Amino acid sequence: GPSEATVYATFKDLTRSTRISIGRPVLNTRVYILDKHKNFVPPGVPGEAYISGTCVGIGYIHRIALTKEKFMPDPFVPGQIMYRTGDMCLLNSQWDIEMLGRLDNQVKIHGLRIELGEIETALQSYPKISEAVVKDFGENTDKYLAAYYTSSQPVDHAALREYLGHKLPHYMIPSYFIAKERLPLLPNGKIDRNALLEPAATLLHMVPGKRVPLTKKERTMRRIWTKILGVKNIGPDDNFFALGGSSLDVIRVQAAILQYDWRIRTQDFYDLQTLRAVCNAIDQVPKNQGGEQGPEARKNVAVNRADKPLGGVKLDRVLLTGATGYLGVHILHELITAYDSSVYCLVRDNKHIESTQRLKQTLAFYFGAERSERLTKNIRLVQGDVSSRYLGIQKKEWEALGKSVSAVIHCAALTSHIGRAELFTQVNVTGTENVVAFCEQAGASLMHVSTMSVSGTRYTDDPGKNGTFSEDCYYIGQNYLDNEYVKTKFLAEGAVLDAIDRGLDARIFRVGNLTCRYEDAKFQINPHA
Repeated sequence: GPSEATVYATFKDLTRSTRISIGRPVLNTRVYILDKHKNFVPPGVPGEAYISGTCVGIGYIHRIALTKEKFMPDPFVPGQIMYRTGDMCLLNSQWDIEMLGRLDNQVKIHGLRIELGEIETALQSYPKISEAVVKDFGENTDKYLAAYYTSSQPVDHAALREYLGHKLPHYMIPSYFIAKERLPLLPNGKIDRNALLEPAATLLHMVPGKRVPLTKKERTMRRIWTKILGVKNIGPDDNFFALGGSSLDVIRVQAAILQYDWRIRTQDFYDLQTLRAVCNAIDQVPKNQGGEQGPEARKNVAVNRADKPLGGVKLDRVLLTGATGYLGVHILHELITAYDSSVYCLVRDNKHIESTQRLKQTLAFYFGAERSERLTKNIRLVQGDVSSRYLGIQKKEWEALGKSVSAVIHCAALTSHIGRAELFTQVNVTGTENVVAFCEQAGASLMHVSTMSVSGTRYTDDPGKNGTFSEDCYYIGQNYLDNEYVKTKFLAEGAVLDAIDRGLDARIFRVGNLTCRYEDAKFQINPHA
């Protein structure tokens, strides 16, 4: 427990526990998990922990402002004081409190909320690093992350960056790594983050190392990168994101190169990343605007229509993927309230919240705690992953699940428009192929959720040509390669159409742009949406 609550606030016997938590409040102590309005959050929903009871102190000596911020009257028990911990917690399915991290250890960079502790954990898992701390610098769109670490031997930052790339999203990888003999500490032994100064100007604005000659195009691109990133001496193999570039900086570069009549896709920056590779991609852009689009197109041109007559689909026992997404959770609600369906929800765990809690949290956010509790009576949760073989469950469970459902609604997808190509393929294409395989062995009908964006933005052979892309169309020569999301959703449709050709009872639903809920303007819980 925190010092502000004397000695102990919660307790948990971990002897036989398989899941670590901080337990339950000790006697004469209460722990509230509240939202920003100081209202209780439902079980499974993260909130800030407040401690109340006889153990709570009355404040900090000679620190009136901080005392007022952290110690306040308990609104639930008159005459008591409660302490605001700053810890993000939730109440799990065993009614134990789980610690998710510090609220003051979260930062927002380029619109993305980042947990610094998660980055620090990844850094400390690197074999050569002993201790690590991450701090954000800058303001607004110029914010960036710097990592400070201690090590008994030299650390290759390129290798470290590659290592982190397998553990973290690209936007969570620090722009700078600074080795320290020791990290500054406060008197209580905690790291003094305020003593970590912004990286020196020479570190920020110079990239050391041997340089090789640049082409004329590379020199022009280097000037643009230097102006936008504030980094000098950039070489052909320097990584755009390693130099501190962000998704907004990508847009700035794209705007700057228009004067040279150059074009490059946003996705190319994420796939290629280095100065030379990006410049080479510019050379190839004109070639990609006409003619055949590659093996994916040739492979899938054969099936353009699904002319098989459609019958009714039984929705009494449904497997739903993507139930924690914006569209998926509303389909789940409709299945239960309108059809009284028994719904098997395939949900994967994430780093902070188990699958049960994720689903409860999503339902409570959109439909309220009381209503969500009623909905869960019709839900059977399956912990798995569409991108894994047998949907991430044991083969026997996979076969048993197939005997339990009559239809599958496949909503799960990676819907960002930029990111690593292999991840999009794994989730959107392989995931759909795995769902198709499940339906074929189970004899279940498939309803596959796609996107209207598969219609593309133009014809590849004649960008100025007008045409019509109807619900019967699949490939009419449209360009579907502009981003990995559209490309992989196009290929996923191809997998479903191939299955229809083999005899699977399946339908494809192309969804348009999802905005707020019409009845009350409720928007997506996902802060990145």
